[in-house]
Amino acid sequence: MSSFKYLALDAKLLAQVEVLRDVSVDILGDLVTVGMSLLEGEVDKNLITTVASSSGSDADTLYLCAQALGALFWECAKGAPKDPNVITAVLGQTGLPANMIEVITTSFQKNNARFQSIKSNLIFSSNKYIDLTWRLDMELARRNSTIVTEPKFQLRLDVEEANSNNNDQLTSSFTSSNGIKSYHLQADYANLKRLQVELQKAISEVEGTHSLRIQKYLS
Repeated sequence: MSSFKYLALDAKLLAQVEVLRDVSVDILGDLVTVGMSLLEGEVDKNLITTVASSSGSDADTLYLCAQALGALFWECAKGAPKDPNVITAVLGQTGLPANMIEVITTSFQKNNARFQSIKSNLIFSSNKYIDLTWRLDMELARRNSTIVTEPKFQLRLDVEEANSNNNDQLTSSFTSSNGIKSYHLQADYANLKRLQVELQKAISEVEGTHSLRIQKYLS
């Protein structure tokens, strides 16, 4: 059974990839490197700056290109295709030039082992969501202003890190004796609203095209 059937790129990703059209193929290799580092949780800003300077491109635009490549690679990696023809067919959905698709396909094959490592790390992650609590604080006045009405939300995110040996990585966290680690965050109304929108998107994804396709395939 061909993997191509289950690797349909959604409209959001296709729109994100559009930024690659204006990029020279000559710097695509460097952008692939940055895109891979993003998937692994690191950002090589120095490489972006260097490439932008040498190519006369905008650094922010190149960063968006690297993000698009990372998202594109990850979508392909989830389907785990081994046949380069399948990868090329999937990338063909983007409408990118043939020479660019060829470079991306080759890069995907070269980094296949890294993709498998990233997937394994996600599958066996020790982090487990436990609880989220919140408190609303209202600022009423300041020294230079007698009347202020600014809501601020104090959030506490509790996660279980059963296999964690280092609990001092973040100063805004506390680990209890039962292995529950708490992160304390502050957010204003606008950012909390954005969080709500993204969480709603995550919930809606359960009824999305990809989810329904997988459920149908397994049933």
